[in-house]
Amino acid sequence: MLSGTGWLRRTWAGGAADVAAAYRRQLAPDDAAARLVLADLARLCCATQSSVVPGDPQGTAFNEGKRAVWLHVQDMLALRPERLTELMERSER
Repeated sequence: MLSGTGWLRRTWAGGAADVAAAYRRQLAPDDAAARLVLADLARLCCATQSSVVPGDPQGTAFNEGKRAVWLHVQDMLALRPERLTELMERSER
């Protein structure tokens, strides 16, 4: 699997910086609405929990696909794990 920056370079070539900047503009963790969206995506995509479904390899594969999407978003935003924890806690208030 390519890292987010590897994906950008391969897919967007010269426009990679613009795509990364668009992620940061639209999903800025300091924006309240973006914070809610990010917290929701993090929960949906198994960002802070195991993606393994015991006895269900297809369920595990499905969850790993969701997690891959989250990891891409996290990479695009350069969102450190401790910042994710803070973001999720703030969204619960």
